[in-house]
This record gives sequence, structure tokens and C-alpha cells, in this order.
Amino acid sequence: MANAVYARVLFYALSSVLAALVPYASGWGVSYDAASGVLSIDIEVLAGAVVAAVMASGGVMALWGKK
Repeated sequence: MANAVYARVLFYALSSVLAALVPYASGWGVSYDAASGVLSIDIEVLAGAVVAAVMASGGVMALWGKK
């Protein structure tokens, strides 16, 4: 991209969205039991998604951040 500001803003927005979608993918530890109304979340998967979002944002800062 010619202007890194647009790429940085786009990647910041998408990194959080993509990382938030990870636990909802099939087989990633999120399940809902409609009969009892219980939503179960695997904490390890949630922590992995948060770490992935932080790493993606850190990668953007490392590449395009102020020096």
C-alpha cells in the first residue's frame, strides 16, 4: 500500500475481529447447551485468542509504529 496509515488502521480493526472469532470456530472449545442454557468457554482458547490479538497489534506497531 502506498499509505501505511490506512493499512495500519485496517489491520488494527481486523486483528481484533479475527482474534475474537477464533473461539467461535468449530472445535475451539466453545459450546452451548440449549436445553440448560449454558455457554461453556475453554479458558485456554480464550487466552490464546487474546494473545493472538495482542501479538497482531504488536506486529503492526513493530512494522509501522513510530521510531
